[in-house]
Amino acid sequence: MKKKNYYFILVFLTLLFVPITSQSTTSKAFTQTGKCGKNAYWKFVPSSKKLFIWGTGAIDQTIEIDTNTLGPYKENSYVNIIIKEGITSIKMGTKTYGSSKNRGISVFQNIGWFPIKNLKCPDSLKTLSFGALYNQDIDNIYLGKNLSKIEDGAFYFCHLNNIYISSKNKHFIVKNHTIYTKDLRTLVCSKQLAKIKNLNFTIPNTVRTIRPLAFAHEASLKKVILPKNLRSIGGGAFFRCINLQNVNLTSKTKIKKLPDFDLRKYHIIRDNQLSLAYTSDSEEYPDLKYNANKDRNYFLGTFENCPLSSVTIPDQVVSLSSETFANGDDEFHVSPIGKIHFGKYFKGAINTRNIFEYSPNSCTLYSVQPNKITVAKENKKYCVKDNILYSKDQSILYYAGHAPLKKISKTKKVTISKKVHRIANGAFYDYYLYAADKGIKNVTLTFKGNIEYIGFMAFEYPSSLKKIVFEKNVNYVANHAFHSTTIREIICKGTMSHIQPYSIENSSIEYLKKYPKEMQEVIMARKTHIAQFH
Repeated sequence: MKKKNYYFILVFLTLLFVPITSQSTTSKAFTQTGKCGKNAYWKFVPSSKKLFIWGTGAIDQTIEIDTNTLGPYKENSYVNIIIKEGITSIKMGTKTYGSSKNRGISVFQNIGWFPIKNLKCPDSLKTLSFGALYNQDIDNIYLGKNLSKIEDGAFYFCHLNNIYISSKNKHFIVKNHTIYTKDLRTLVCSKQLAKIKNLNFTIPNTVRTIRPLAFAHEASLKKVILPKNLRSIGGGAFFRCINLQNVNLTSKTKIKKLPDFDLRKYHIIRDNQLSLAYTSDSEEYPDLKYNANKDRNYFLGTFENCPLSSVTIPDQVVSLSSETFANGDDEFHVSPIGKIHFGKYFKGAINTRNIFEYSPNSCTLYSVQPNKITVAKENKKYCVKDNILYSKDQSILYYAGHAPLKKISKTKKVTISKKVHRIANGAFYDYYLYAADKGIKNVTLTFKGNIEYIGFMAFEYPSSLKKIVFEKNVNYVANHAFHSTTIREIICKGTMSHIQPYSIENSSIEYLKKYPKEMQEVIMARKTHIAQFH
């Protein structure tokens, strides 16, 4: 009996201590070290979750920490970073894969899944470069007395609660979670607390310049009051402020541009992904070839993805880009702009590019889809009639906004003057979407005059339209003019010619018999072509 008791006791002790020994072995922490610059080095101590950086010159190589040493993620866990004297700049990081380098990530991008509690920078630090703190969650950052250069976008997409800067710094000052130049004439960047909602932010009257990306991704903003003497708003300044509804731009605001922020020189694009909308192997847009120089993802619009209730384009702004008010990203899609007013000197192009291509001087209005459009009476290029934007002589229909609902609901008919000869790209894109939401459907659209040109995506997804009537001839129908159209009947009482092969691409042929014979022939030819290659 004694031998059996000893045996069971031995087994019990073995089962009891083996897991403990295994856990102790696998969770054993060890200090990690590496290089993060030509003459810069790092050391991570898992037991205290402290990252030490020392050396001289720039930090410009991404720090790689073995996350297995961090243990399981726990709420309120964090990492502290202490940068020693000698480091002079923090740049965008690079990560080497064999002979290639991956750019566009922060040097702190791969330190693990814990947020940074404190980032303490030394007095020797002089420069924060673009992307230095990209995509980081930081509770507190401490900046030294010799910091003299903060590049545009140094804090871009950085979730930051508190900024502290030495009172001895001669170049910058912090007020209300916002960095200004010492003279308060330039607003460098603003990082508001994430827990704050519906913030009304007043910019000091001393400010003349708002730097590029200054408020980018600030979801707390609801209203921004601009100073009267403002002279410049930098590219992407309010990019993806997804709750921003009010900015007091007026006709008299003395700024000349609403520029985009160009990411090309940093070799990165928004969200670190290329646009796949139109590539050489795209089935939906097989005729459109990808052009990196025109990729919209390289450019961040000043008010892109901002649900502004109303916006006035200052008189001194003569053109807008395709991204200024763009609202096309599904993840960040917001409510359309309520009203947009074009000033008396505005003469930039509107809806001249396809929706996938970037244009520095052509506003792609059909990706903005404002509820109402107005134009200053003195404007020599554009005019508005029944909430439809035309050229001054009404020969070109640029964009059909959400027309007055009362008029539509009574007649279910919209008639376009015989003066109109050209229908711009996206002119009726998602036409009357708002009206369709109100239950107003089965609208008939009639064009009285000869139509020389129907542009790209002119009638894509027209939510309320049931029928289109062309009283006279149609001379040219561009590729994708009726892409994915839901129009059930198209009548052309004259002749329809020069219908491009992809003009009705991806459209249902359910109503084919109610389309002009010229369109039927194009559809059938396209179907035959596709069948031959499958």
